[in-house]
Amino acid sequence: MRYRQPELQERLASEYVLGTLHGRARQRFEHLLAEIPELADRVAAWQARLEPLDEELAPVTPPAEVWGGIEAHLGAAAPRRWRRLTLLATAATVVVALVSILLYRQLLQPQHLLVVTDEHAQPIWVVQASNEKRLKIKTLKSMAMPENKVCVLWFEWPDGHVQPVGVLSDDPGERVMSLPSMDRRDPMRATVAVSIEQGPRPPPQPRGEIVFRGRWIEL
Repeated sequence: MRYRQPELQERLASEYVLGTLHGRARQRFEHLLAEIPELADRVAAWQARLEPLDEELAPVTPPAEVWGGIEAHLGAAAPRRWRRLTLLATAATVVVALVSILLYRQLLQPQHLLVVTDEHAQPIWVVQASNEKRLKIKTLKSMAMPENKVCVLWFEWPDGHVQPVGVLSDDPGERVMSLPSMDRRDPMRATVAVSIEQGPRPPPQPRGEIVFRGRWIEL
């Protein structure tokens, strides 16, 4: 019955769409999709939310050592075998799988993702962090904030410490936000919150209404 809990359904659906749900957990979730209609709805909603990220994916040219690693996995004669078997689907499948695995291990840096949604669960901002010094924030649509009102991004840690990060743009587009000093605190361990404040600068502590709270998803 715990799979009927909305919070658990949201977390599992997001991890399933992002591909971070693995092994037996993923298989069990796929069985549950056929049994619990709400899960399928949540998966569809997360797929729609993350569609804008497709535009962020740029082609990556693998370095020479990646191909060397592929040859090491298949043996020294692999290039000759590939030339003879380029028309065979089985060989193509093996090559694609190995390239994907090696690119993932050697090229991709750990990233964290957060999708800030409104009260209707529609995405407003996509926040990406590949390191601890800056965030890439994409505004998907305007919040149409009243004059002198701004949306402020905050980090909240379990011990109660709250850190303002910056004002979120109300204009669709992309910007990079540098993180302030955090006294050696790990921002990726914080809960992320958004509040509506009197502009134009964020106060030291939230004074207005908190309209969103969420946790990072590690990719």
